[in-house]
Amino acid sequence: MARNGYQYRSLFWPVVLIGVGIMWLLGNLGVLPANGLWILSRFWPLLLVWIGLDILFGHRSPVLGAGLGVLAVVVAVLIVVGGPTWGWGGAFAGGELRTERFTEPAGGVEAAEVRLELSHSPVVLTAGDSSMLVDATIRHRGTVDFSVSGGSQKQVALSYRGSGGIWLGGWGGAAGDEDWEISLGRGIPMDLILDLSSGRTQADLNGLRLQALSVKASSGSVEMALPASGAGSYSVSWRASSGSSRVEVASGAAVDMEVDMSSGSYAVHCGQDVDARIRLRGSSGGFTADVPEGAAVQLDVRDSSSGSVRVPSGMVQVERGRDDEGVWETPGFGAAQHKIYIIVERMSSGDVSIT
Repeated sequence: MARNGYQYRSLFWPVVLIGVGIMWLLGNLGVLPANGLWILSRFWPLLLVWIGLDILFGHRSPVLGAGLGVLAVVVAVLIVVGGPTWGWGGAFAGGELRTERFTEPAGGVEAAEVRLELSHSPVVLTAGDSSMLVDATIRHRGTVDFSVSGGSQKQVALSYRGSGGIWLGGWGGAAGDEDWEISLGRGIPMDLILDLSSGRTQADLNGLRLQALSVKASSGSVEMALPASGAGSYSVSWRASSGSSRVEVASGAAVDMEVDMSSGSYAVHCGQDVDARIRLRGSSGGFTADVPEGAAVQLDVRDSSSGSVRVPSGMVQVERGRDDEGVWETPGFGAAQHKIYIIVERMSSGDVSIT
């Protein structure tokens, strides 16, 4: 008996963690049904019940704490294995997987604002036929809202109301078998607004006639190719969170870009003869600019805080500030026809690299 009638170290959490680890492994190996793991995520409030039971009884006896842990794991296994056979898949995973197509012709459209609020599923976004403003094929279990308004100036909105529950990466029916394929009208003057979630987004926008691009990226990865300018320059506003973003700017493009980034990584690759002005505000993430050999580049670091700045040996510091702050230029920058300006307005503990 413990001193004063109390306290044994509970074995509840060690048993539960071992059980969760084994279930996770079996799920990745395909032994446990994926939709069963998705169903289990809907029962997460039961964890609060087990925690309460452990607080009440688990510290009174190691055996009792271990027993509560074993019982919790057994209940979880029963839900994972039995849930799909008991018909809980439709109720908890958002129903059967279905494919829907959403289209809007481009006839008579002089300009458009297209807003896409995407899901956690993988997304492929491309420039399509000039006869279609939007052509989207979506496999999902939730609800997709699609609206179109306006005449020659169209406003298009496509958004996703998910299938419920907590997304668990590759687990569950609402993850691995859902995907989005969207094409937008080639050559149509367009303001494009993208609200990206935790899934992977691959976007090749070459062929689009962008007037403005706004991207809000969350924890997913983004690979995006920006088009050449066509009739003129366009603006890009990019808010990046904890995910990774890689952006390729096509040769001959003229881009005015603002990047607000948090703990993720952001890399921009510029093609030949690009005119770009990139304003950067960041936290602990890493920013990399990959520029072609011979490109005219100016790096203006105004506030680097505790972060670091790395520039190629060929760039010359023309203005010196404190620590890593200052202005660097490639030789002959002032006389160059095409120029890339990178302005670091604020970078906390993150890194800035020019390669």
